[in-house]
Amino acid sequence: MDFSSGYIQRAAARFPKQGSRRPWRLYQNYALDIMTLRFGSLKDEAIEFLPARRARADAASNPARQVA
Repeated sequence: MDFSSGYIQRAAARFPKQGSRRPWRLYQNYALDIMTLRFGSLKDEAIEFLPARRARADAASNPARQVA
């Protein structure tokens, strides 16, 4: 992909980066990454995974939460 467009270059600092610890860290090692993705935990204090129906209900009752 070509990322040389001006708007991409100006926003590059805002793009998500790889995390510093699991599960948001990938090692570019297929065997290790597949084991982490298949059997690793996604628990993290910064993100909450909910079923879609519950997420929409929570968002409706709390306008500060946004659901894509």
